[in-house]
Amino acid sequence: MADDLTWKVRENETFHKPEALYAVCGGRVAVVIPLHDPLDGDWNGKVSWGEWLVAKATGVGSLLETAQMARLLKSIAVDECDEELNMASEQTFKEAFIQGVEWGVKKAYVEVWAGAMGKYATAGMAATPIKQFFVRKAFEAVVKKSYDAAVQTAH
Repeated sequence: MADDLTWKVRENETFHKPEALYAVCGGRVAVVIPLHDPLDGDWNGKVSWGEWLVAKATGVGSLLETAQMARLLKSIAVDECDEELNMASEQTFKEAFIQGVEWGVKKAYVEVWAGAMGKYATAGMAATPIKQFFVRKAFEAVVKKSYDAAVQTAH
């Protein structure tokens, strides 16, 4: 079985750098190994502090990983005329889309709405701005927890 594998390198069309190593067996793609970190936006081979911080601070790291894998699977499926891999790539694109929608709703709902409500709730406090900040953050945490529980039951 291992002798039947033909290993190939997938090169990125834009940056002309290797982005995946994959094996074909019997006309179908058997293994895909990504070689590029999706957080490395400029394809220099390193995730800079800024790239890492943007991905972690915004929470889009896992979304980028899923979307990149979907794109990679689609590219390889087209190169190798592998219909099964093409269907897997479409499923992965759907997962990335759902992650993106959930991320957007969570940002809007939890951080914007809850933050605004927390600010409104603490507006009448004669306390220091530091106490107001902690009360708002606690309010955001409660709303986030209830939002996450609602999303989990929806899945």
